[in-house]
Amino acid sequence: MTSLRSLAEWRPRTPFFYGWLILGMSALGTYAASGSAQLVLGGIQNFIFEDMGWERSTIAYAVTAGTWTSGFLTPFIGRMADKYGPRGLMPSAALIGGVAFLVLGGVQSVWQFYAAYIVARAIPNPILVGVVPRTAAVNFFRRRRNLALGISAMARPFGGA
Repeated sequence: MTSLRSLAEWRPRTPFFYGWLILGMSALGTYAASGSAQLVLGGIQNFIFEDMGWERSTIAYAVTAGTWTSGFLTPFIGRMADKYGPRGLMPSAALIGGVAFLVLGGVQSVWQFYAAYIVARAIPNPILVGVVPRTAAVNFFRRRRNLALGISAMARPFGGA
């Protein structure tokens, strides 16, 4: 048990403050999860309409359901981040989001789009964009906490651009 605990608390020696590396990895996670954001979907929805022949309301329902599901899951994810830390949550969310994006690339019907998009928005969004990167920033930064939170918040718009 002590070996697992020491493995979980291990940090490599870096010539700079390790928190900056954590913040950079959090920014990459946020960038990866930005594919399910409204600003990205707004840029590609016309192609989806043309290719699939769906109406605008079809995509709007998926965005709404994904956003609400994400909102309902966020308190539970926040509790998990406090209890277990971001180290295990972020890679698992990136994997779930990556699989959901792969499924989105091959959808043939509306129910497949709903299932994949809701998962891609509901799970990776609070873990990679919302609560967990900010938890990591707060845990590592004492002196420059506001700067770290600002950089963490900047990753979402850069991911959408």
